[in-house]
Amino acid sequence: MTLIFYRIALLLALTGAVTGCSLDSMITATPRLTPAPQKATVDPVPLPVAKSAVVQPQVKQAAPVVEAEKIVPKVAPPVPAVSLTAASDAGQKNERLVNTSVSADLAYENDTLREDAVWHGEVHVTGWLTVPPQVTLTIEPGTVVRFSPAASGDSGGAGLLVQGRLVAAGAADKQILFTGRYVQPATGDWQGMVLLATDKKNLLDQCRFEGAAVALDVFYSQVTLRDLQVSSSATAIRLKDSYANVAGGGVSSCGIGIKSVDSELELRDMNISSNNSGMQVSGGSFYLTGATFYSNSQAALVAENSKLKVTGCSFTVNGTGVDLTGSEGAVSFNKVLSNRKAGINLAHSRIRINGNNISQNGETGLKISGSGNVAWGNVIAANNSHDLEYSGDGDLAVMGNWWGGIAPERISSRIHTNDAAGRVLYLPVLRNRPQSVM
Repeated sequence: MTLIFYRIALLLALTGAVTGCSLDSMITATPRLTPAPQKATVDPVPLPVAKSAVVQPQVKQAAPVVEAEKIVPKVAPPVPAVSLTAASDAGQKNERLVNTSVSADLAYENDTLREDAVWHGEVHVTGWLTVPPQVTLTIEPGTVVRFSPAASGDSGGAGLLVQGRLVAAGAADKQILFTGRYVQPATGDWQGMVLLATDKKNLLDQCRFEGAAVALDVFYSQVTLRDLQVSSSATAIRLKDSYANVAGGGVSSCGIGIKSVDSELELRDMNISSNNSGMQVSGGSFYLTGATFYSNSQAALVAENSKLKVTGCSFTVNGTGVDLTGSEGAVSFNKVLSNRKAGINLAHSRIRINGNNISQNGETGLKISGSGNVAWGNVIAANNSHDLEYSGDGDLAVMGNWWGGIAPERISSRIHTNDAAGRVLYLPVLRNRPQSVM
């Protein structure tokens, strides 16, 4: 019995132990649920990924920006096209337009003076203004006269027509300016000044012309020009059946400096430089002294069927220096140097050539065709092609010139004649350079 009770007690003890273990496991199982919240804390880790994925819609929300960028190009192409052109045109005009703050002391529009007038200060002319016969226009020193076409783009629609009398007397420090409406003048901004059938004592003294088609156009009239300056014009001075007395001043950056047709011209001490053509004369007569012709791209002086005297002038670095056809007169004591083509070209003319320096020209120094010319006392040397070229039936007398000090027997090599030409009589020669030559 004792053994039986012992076994029962042992069994009960074992059963209690098992029960205790089960309770312990249940108790310990409950804390093991703690990792589940840990898993819950781990599970949200993808949430940032989900949130980063949610950012993508925010990127999509940036799509309006992209669409806005698309809209800009659609608007931009026309705007730059218009604005750049407009800005360019406006910019050019703004650069050239006269400051609108400058008010006019006098203003005219397609008008005619009815009585004598005196101008000073700022004068604006729109279209044409006429000075009729028996009316005198006086312009004081420092006056600025601006011309604007009445119709847009009509450059010929603005100018001053003088049939009465004009007295425009400026001063060295207060020149009178005739110009267009632009700050930066360009050829053809306005037509110019026209003297028509006026034999009065017209005077332009210390005046400046800019940006005209023909700055001064003189028909059947008389005019005296003193220290006149003309620039940026198609033609500076044009004479037709007129008389002009010109002293001082200058013409530059023009198509033609001076054009004279069947007129009488006296010109002293004027500078005619950097034009396309310096001076063109057809018919009539002209007298030049002390004038400077420099860097005119074609010819400095071209004359046809004219009577002339050219003395003490300088013709340098032009296309051709002097080109005379069918003319008669004298070319004396001039400097004809370093022109790209011929220094002096005479065709069927009767010219006395004396005391000139005809040297270092790009082609022939003195080129003569036809008889009737004579040359003496000149320096004819160091020209690129030949010093003298002659084609004519009769003999050409060029005795008593200085050929640069070369031996007389070598001079013939510097002279070119064609087969049909007459003889060139160049002996005797000067042994020394003439002191009177410029």
